[in-house]
Amino acid sequence: AVGARTAADWRDAPVLPSGFGPAPCAGATFRHPELAASLRSIAEQGPRSFYTGAIGRAYSDGSRGMLSAWAAQWPPQRVPTSL
Repeated sequence: AVGARTAADWRDAPVLPSGFGPAPCAGATFRHPELAASLRSIAEQGPRSFYTGAIGRAYSDGSRGMLSAWAAQWPPQRVPTSL
């Protein structure tokens, strides 16, 4: 069950990860099947499932997308050709 502090922090968060939707009330049950599957995989297969398996690949792919979006907000940096 979601604790009171978690519910409040969740409600007040400026941005939430995908799948975390609106904040549940304290005492409610939160279900996130994808997160559960990831945690089950890590428990059963160990660190390799995170670092070299499907979880790691999905994390890497998502990070690349976030970095690309972030980099697009900034103008290209000029590199000096001489000092």
